[in-house]
Amino acid sequence: MAEKKTYGRSKAGVELTDQILQQMAEEAEAGLDATRLRRRPGRPSM
Repeated sequence: MAEKKTYGRSKAGVELTDQILQQMAEEAEAGLDATRLRRRPGRPSM
């Protein structure tokens, strides 16, 4: 059996393989979907 090549892990702990990286590249080439973004809190007001 051929061993899968990995490129480490993502911040979420997902193992990065050729297949995962290909999916990420296709998603990036398709463009950014602003509806999937999460709003992050900014600096609190004083």
